[in-house]
Amino acid sequence: MGAWDENRVLVDVIFGPSGLDARDALERAEVLNVLSMELPVMALEDVVVTKLLSLTEHSLDYSKPLEMARALREQIDWEAVRRRTSGSPFADAYFVLLDRLGVVPEAPGSQPRRRVQVEVSGTPEPRAQR
Repeated sequence: MGAWDENRVLVDVIFGPSGLDARDALERAEVLNVLSMELPVMALEDVVVTKLLSLTEHSLDYSKPLEMARALREQIDWEAVRRRTSGSPFADAYFVLLDRLGVVPEAPGSQPRRRVQVEVSGTPEPRAQR
């Protein structure tokens, strides 16, 4: 949602991130130098939690959360993210993907991971006519 200020500048209005209290997120944020300014930067776990808890049946795109997991997998406390998103079926599906792809460690007490092996050949097989 946006609003216009008195100088006709569009201001983005964010009511609150999905799944967390903004004050708690600011307390966990690390202050980093960004473009020569000291800014609080949200913890990676908070970013992943908000991405997962914003997924709905009408807005279901796992591409960005999957990219984040692959790029940052060693830096994220996955057990904490699993715990904080445990009530979301969309987060559960995300972790099934990550588990099956071998991106993150398995959840404690989960069944052994089954690896998926895909064989690709140079020439496609003809499709059967329906």
